[in-house]
Parts: sequence; structure tokens; C-alpha cells
Amino acid sequence: MATVLVVDDERNIRRTLRMVLDEPGYDVLEAATAEEALEVLEGDDVDLMILDVRLPGMSGIEMLETIRGRDDSRGLPVIMISGHASVAEA
Repeated sequence: MATVLVVDDERNIRRTLRMVLDEPGYDVLEAATAEEALEVLEGDDVDLMILDVRLPGMSGIEMLETIRGRDDSRGLPVIMISGHASVAEA
């Protein structure tokens, strides 16, 4: 079973994505901040990360840069999402 890490500061977004991903049988982990997500990545095998662009503290973009610089997570597939970002940010 594949494990998906959902990183979003909005609980309702995390809950909705969990419901969508649970049905086909994905194991879903959640984090509300980039810092929490980095802790999860250190302790769990993650096959895909869904990452919000705007997070409190370290942004999703900064987190992406961080994990791309690490040998253990450089190849992790990441889907970036945002309900607030502008087209220019995308």
C-alpha cells in the first residue's frame, strides 16, 4: 500500500484529501506545517507528498527546496497545491 503525506495548515483540506485517498486504499499521513512534515519524513516511508504552497513558518516552496537538497527525499514525488497562491506564484 502506498503512503501519501498531506501537508496543509487547513484541517478541512487535510480531512477532505484523506477521505479521497482512503477510499482507493492509500495510507494517509498528515502534517499541518512543513516542520511537522519533515519529522514525518524522517520516521516514515512516504511514496508521495501533497504539499500546500502557503504554510505557517517554512513555506511549501521552502520545504520543497529543503527536501530536494536531501539524499533521502530528493526523488520523492510532490504535488503542490494552493487555494490562495497567485498565478505568478504558480
